[in-house]
Amino acid sequence: MLAFILTIEDTDKQKYLEDMFNTHSGRMLSAANRILENRSDAEDALQDTFIKIYNNIEKFMSLSGDDLILLIIIYTRNTARDLLRRRNTEKRHTQEKTFDSDGDEIYTDIADESANVEEIVIRKETIERTADYIDSLPEAQRDVIIMKYRLGMREKEIASVLGISETAVSSRVLRAKDGLRRMMENGGI
Repeated sequence: MLAFILTIEDTDKQKYLEDMFNTHSGRMLSAANRILENRSDAEDALQDTFIKIYNNIEKFMSLSGDDLILLIIIYTRNTARDLLRRRNTEKRHTQEKTFDSDGDEIYTDIADESANVEEIVIRKETIERTADYIDSLPEAQRDVIIMKYRLGMREKEIASVLGISETAVSSRVLRAKDGLRRMMENGGI
């Protein structure tokens, strides 16, 4: 079970962070879990995100509504990606048991063949290019794509947050997907 554990002397900032945690931690955890595909790592990313938010608290306190939600999710997503990069670049080793000339056991570290570096690099590049393509979408399309696929929001929720109809949300999602498909085809993904 997640709990807010960061304690700070400024009670206004403490209350603000607690309210943010109570309001947004579920959505943040979901966004981190989509990237990390591991609940424990997602919880670690969530805690790290709150430390980063605390370090930039004035920026967050000056925002509200959609701007606040997007910044929270951007911080969460970036923290999760950093954790994923660290996890994927760590050397995975196993030990091989051999014997020396006296018959004593020797354990030698050998690289784990399942850690295919080329595959990891290609996957990372694809993710980064896709993120760049999403960033290059018109703002209205980018926002609905982020909310729908990164934040896991339903179209009804998106419509409510943006103050538009569900039909408009669906239309923006379709236009964004079409634009992404064209960019990916031209970009070679």
